[in-house]
Amino acid sequence: MADQEFEVVAKLRIRQAKIEDAKDLQTYCFPAQDLEMVTQSLTADLEQQAESKDVVRLVADASGHAVGQIRIERKSSESTIGHLGDLLVSSPFRVFGISGKLIEMADKVAYENGLSQLQIELPQSETAIIEAYERWGFTLHPVVILQKETRPYDEVQSDDKEA
Repeated sequence: MADQEFEVVAKLRIRQAKIEDAKDLQTYCFPAQDLEMVTQSLTADLEQQAESKDVVRLVADASGHAVGQIRIERKSSESTIGHLGDLLVSSPFRVFGISGKLIEMADKVAYENGLSQLQIELPQSETAIIEAYERWGFTLHPVVILQKETRPYDEVQSDDKEA
């Protein structure tokens, strides 16, 4: 059988997420999570979005199917920084530059909502992802993160007495 070539055409639209997107998001973006978990997370974001605009979830809609998404969150009402998260695009659609389109729209929506910066925190080991964000106009800022293990209050008191 000879190879055949077909042209595939789909319309891509970046829009705000709707509860009806939960099934597609679970199928295309969060296959490791069950539908109930994806629906609960989406519902919480949509409720917060309706209340305060502190969370916005955008989806990449390809001919009626949510095949990608991004989440923007303002951590406090006074903040002018939007934190990006959950930028996910279904594998077959990545070649179409959908991630970049989601970033462009996130930038526009963030500006319209009074945010002056977008930021994302990534492990240093994620070099390919860091390079992608740099192509989209993000700049690398060194950050020092200090961590301390917590322990029960009784242990803290006995350590203080020994010193």
